Amino acid sequence: MLRRFAKTKRCFPNKTKRLSGLTNFLPPQFKRVQAAYEILKDPDKKELYDKYGEEGVRRGGKPVKVNGYNCTVDRMVYRRPRKGPDLRYPLKVQLAEFYKGSVRRLQLNKDRICPQCRGVGGDPKGIAQCQSCDGKGMHILPGQLGWPQWKTCSQCQGAGKQIHPGSICNCCNGKRVVKCSKRLEVHVEKGMKGGDQKTFTREANESPNLVAGDVVVIFEEQEHKYFKREGVHLRMRKRITLIEALLGFQFVVRHLDDRILLVKSEPGVVYRPGDVKAIMEEGMPAHRDPFTTGNLYIEIEVEFPRKLTEDQAKMFARIFPVPRGVPAANGAQEAKLVSVDIEQERRKFQYIENSRKPAYSEDRVDESDQTQCRTQ
Repeated sequence: MLRRFAKTKRCFPNKTKRLSGLTNFLPPQFKRVQAAYEILKDPDKKELYDKYGEEGVRRGGKPVKVNGYNCTVDRMVYRRPRKGPDLRYPLKVQLAEFYKGSVRRLQLNKDRICPQCRGVGGDPKGIAQCQSCDGKGMHILPGQLGWPQWKTCSQCQGAGKQIHPGSICNCCNGKRVVKCSKRLEVHVEKGMKGGDQKTFTREANESPNLVAGDVVVIFEEQEHKYFKREGVHLRMRKRITLIEALLGFQFVVRHLDDRILLVKSEPGVVYRPGDVKAIMEEGMPAHRDPFTTGNLYIEIEVEFPRKLTEDQAKMFARIFPVPRGVPAANGAQEAKLVSVDIEQERRKFQYIENSRKPAYSEDRVDESDQTQCRTQ
């Protein structure tokens, strides 16, 4: 009947198009033709109509009855398999790989649908519908307030079918999946950073009832010996002597791409501890932006000598002005400085403070008791 109505609409497309906006004013027969055409042109609605009729199309699934309540089974549960879980794999990447880019290869062990039985588990002639769940793969149980609950069938493990022992597949032993290994090539692009991800679509474990999930590779940046990354910039520390801080210095830096950079100090500049200098455009490249490059920042640390010889002291006295002496105050006592380990001193005095006992105990008298004594 529906196909006859749809054929009528195909034979007179202009007429039906002209009258489609007047369905509210047309006889019920034309409305039935319009509804039939809407069902037949949509494959999903057509399949629901063939299984459950007009009630199934209107409700969007198979009508069921649980505890006296009419409920509708979502058609997506039965018609489209759900997606399986994703497989997350952390990958440690060196800073040089983020700078130059690289290709890493991973050996992935996963489940694959059996190629012999194609995920059925055995000979199709020996497979029968599960009698426990009627082939649905799950049971509908009454829940709170009359809403249904879903429980996977324990007999068929959600497959909806059972295999005769003599028809079990010899390749997978009825498990429907086999173990396999696959090599994945992970491209580490220039400028990527720790926490970035690479996704391989549908490369996780396969299952006959599920769509294979994704393999998500998560990059973890390894700590470098000299460089520290700050966004697109690089930062390093350089320790120099006091003479180099006063008279100048030069040193070489091996960059992440094995280039040798010769770094020279600015002439006539005295460097102090904590000074930060920059080498422009020698930092990290920006991800997917080859025209943007960060800077390399160098933090200066000045190493002072522990002691000076008499000749060194005289040399510095000739170069720098001698500090003025502090006039001694009347009755002042001379104090000398000694070297100590401040952390050790803190631990020692903390131990003394904890182990010290009070010299006397104070008896506390309740004020309420004193008040009672006075009233007596």
